[in-house]
Amino acid sequence: MISWDEPLRTPLGAKTAKKLADELGLRTVGDLLRYYPRRYATRGELTDLSSLAEGEQVTVVAEVHSVHKRDLRRQPGGKPRSLLEAVITDGTGRLTLAFFAKVGYHQRELATGRRGMFAGRVSTYRGKKQLAHPVYEMLPDDSAAGERAREFAERPIPIYPATKDLPSMTIARCVGPVLDQVREAGLPDPLPPDLRTRHRLLDLPEALERIHRPADSDEIPRARLRLKWDEAFVLQVALARRRREAA
Repeated sequence: MISWDEPLRTPLGAKTAKKLADELGLRTVGDLLRYYPRRYATRGELTDLSSLAEGEQVTVVAEVHSVHKRDLRRQPGGKPRSLLEAVITDGTGRLTLAFFAKVGYHQRELATGRRGMFAGRVSTYRGKKQLAHPVYEMLPDDSAAGERAREFAERPIPIYPATKDLPSMTIARCVGPVLDQVREAGLPDPLPPDLRTRHRLLDLPEALERIHRPADSDEIPRARLRLKWDEAFVLQVALARRRREAA
């Protein structure tokens, strides 16, 4: 049975758990589920690309403006190499995506006019901002069917504080199955039921569900309120213990 102190290797496997520990210091189920999104994006929102700073690790939502493949100069005896450059836009500013590997795959995925989430470190090449080899996930077209399309169409998209090797999209994919197991296990809530009832607070599993996977933006404030109570409760318990030990 899963618990808050369960090492992440149990629900996610050793390789993923090590990545989360090395990159973000997250080692337990509680650590991961209390690593909250920094902000939320929506399907119709486009990130202000003009505000991006060089060296910044970003996750942006933008539309593919153009895609261009060109062959690079071949080294003697070497294999032919190609470069794919895709330009994404928010309608005013632009950002270039550069790919030197799996060019054919990226060319098929990055169709002009489609929107997606793109994550990477901002750099400058020949006076233009770019992301080299970004991680990305395309958003389904309006005509697409299935749960994935409905999810992007209706739900806010959580954007987590991320690193170069652990983008927000990967963190979200780690949170999902762990959150499912916690809800199924019915783990105890540290706040007493009468206190939650008196202040109309969500129970902890529900608050975590709404902070990580809100059905709409209206769910987020109630989740944040409940989680702030947790922080205050833990602090008060720690102070009470210190007072008792001092006495």
